[in-house]
Amino acid sequence: MLQDGPSGPAILVPSRSVSPLGGVPATADALSIWARGKAMDLWKSIPKVGEGQSERFVETANSTVDQRDTGTVPPGTPENWTELLRTRMSGGSELWVSNGTSKDAVAKLVEADTVSPVRAVYIQAKNKVCIRHIAPGLYDLLAEIGENLDPDRVRFQTKRHALERSGPFQCFDVSSTQGTWGTKYKVVLGAR
Repeated sequence: MLQDGPSGPAILVPSRSVSPLGGVPATADALSIWARGKAMDLWKSIPKVGEGQSERFVETANSTVDQRDTGTVPPGTPENWTELLRTRMSGGSELWVSNGTSKDAVAKLVEADTVSPVRAVYIQAKNKVCIRHIAPGLYDLLAEIGENLDPDRVRFQTKRHALERSGPFQCFDVSSTQGTWGTKYKVVLGAR
């Protein structure tokens, strides 16, 4: 049993209380005890999509002024950093996505050679965002530009144009006593 390891994400805590020599029944019992005692509030600590300051990993490409304050963004348009879909958030890798086009974009992180999104983020024209906490795996990036975003379908309703697939991006985690980190990538949408 590990006792004095470095602290990490709460979801990894059960690995510290499970003995690798314990066998299946002992492991199941240890995980069950952990879940009843220490994991009760685990999901409360994860913000909902689009909620919370901790997920605002945004840098404006041309200025630090929020376009909403200047009145240049149509009402009902999501904020630049809005995550539209998040099915996984447990890793040290990150992907900076710059929208080099004059239209808003939706960038979807998908498992390599598939079209099923793992994460999706909204990026206003001429801005960039960082998709953080990417789980280990092999991914591609699918993006489209357009107008009138339908957030339920995670796609634009008018003037849609799919951009070229980017990737693959090999994401992995490296752990040390200082913490966990992963690979870092940068992509510019619209660049040839």
